[in-house]
Order: sequence, then C-alpha cells, then structure tokens
Amino acid sequence: MHKGAVVIISVARYILNIFTGLVVLFLSVWMSWPVLTGSEITIYRLLFLVWPAVWIFGFALQLKKSLRITGVIVTLIPFLFYVYLFVTA
Repeated sequence: MHKGAVVIISVARYILNIFTGLVVLFLSVWMSWPVLTGSEITIYRLLFLVWPAVWIFGFALQLKKSLRITGVIVTLIPFLFYVYLFVTA
C-alpha cells in the first residue's frame, strides 16, 4: 500500500475515534443521569455506562495492528447503538 494512503487511513481512524468517543461518552453520561419519576422516585440507568467500556475495549484492540479492523468495528458498535436510538425515537 502506498505510504500516502496509509497516512490518510490513519488520520481518518483518529478522527473517527475522537468523534465517536466524544459522542459515546456524552450520550452515555446523559442517558445514565438520574430521572425523577412522577412518584418522586429517582431511577438510575447505569447500564448505559457499559457503552463507554465497550468503546474503550475497541480502542484498545486498535493498538495491535493485527486486531485493528476488529477494534474499529467494536468501537463503532456503541456509536451505532445511539444512532439507532435517535433514528427510531
């Protein structure tokens, strides 16, 4: 592969990681924020905090060259979950 193409792919992967990481972190904190129900009971939705852990796992997989594509796919899973939530809402 040409060296210029490798640089472009690396920069695109870094931009993808920054964008998806910020989106997943913000939406996970926002979605897990406590909600006050009508009966004055606070509900914590802590399962939304699993998505940043999945994103971090995918990012860690990207550090090893042989697992880079798998890491990108795993990193996209939480982002695509939130895209799905917003599209179907």
